[in-house]
Amino acid sequence: INPYQDSGRIFTVKEVAEYFSVTPRTICQWIDLGNLPATKPGRGYRIPAESVIKLIQRRKRIVY
Repeated sequence: INPYQDSGRIFTVKEVAEYFSVTPRTICQWIDLGNLPATKPGRGYRIPAESVIKLIQRRKRIVY
């Protein structure tokens, strides 16, 4: 996925997990903690590209 190229797109948990190289469970935890805004129109979460971009920008500011 490319959230910058697909700025109006809505992603699944699996797609975002693959992008960040983490498990889908980690993405769900980020959503539950409020770190990744998403909607849940049924069984699965849907994550707007804007939320992914904001998370990328926040992660860039973290110094390891």
